[in-house]
Amino acid sequence: MAEESDRDAKAAWVLRVLSVDVTRAAAAVRTEESGATKDLPGLSAWQAARAAAVQSLQQLEVAFRAMKEPEVPKAIILVRAIRAQLTERPDTMQKVQELQRFIEQDQTVSEAEIPNGFGFKVSLRAPLLAALSQLRPAP
Repeated sequence: MAEESDRDAKAAWVLRVLSVDVTRAAAAVRTEESGATKDLPGLSAWQAARAAAVQSLQQLEVAFRAMKEPEVPKAIILVRAIRAQLTERPDTMQKVQELQRFIEQDQTVSEAEIPNGFGFKVSLRAPLLAALSQLRPAP
């Protein structure tokens, strides 16, 4: 009982501080390991591009946090919003189309890609759309 409560408290902290739902991730891993999901053509390319995008967004968030400006909290929210929209496993054509529409049209994606003074480039749109074009969900 106490071990489960401790695990829940740790998972809540990780979600709050790092914006990562470890309980959902663990369930996804268990599902993958059980063989309950089908392989989607192009999924590994999408997940690799997504991982690179998430890493860039996390790097941008860290850089924002180092700034002492009043706009920082708003910028962090926008970066996290982009990250939240990047579904790890878009398994229907509707999800793929929604992702494509978001990546192509959302202003926050454009703003994240604007050259910054932090010494690194954030490239989201081109690599994500290229990987998304390879993804072909089962009908």
